[in-house]
Amino acid sequence: MELYLSHNQIPELKELNVLGDFHKLIILDLSANDCTINPSYRVFIIYQIRKLKVLDGIVIEPEE
Repeated sequence: MELYLSHNQIPELKELNVLGDFHKLIILDLSANDCTINPSYRVFIIYQIRKLKVLDGIVIEPEE
């Protein structure tokens, strides 16, 4: 339900595609990874993991 991967040197968003298979994941922390500088990062992760409630310590709002 929770996965903390901050500071893991994940360079690209495409490496996170596998997270879409984590159907019970509701809290995810990817802060301090190179992939987070991508302007589409937050939207990409929210799209991949539909049940996610918190990303990098920030609550996901319904409009996101």
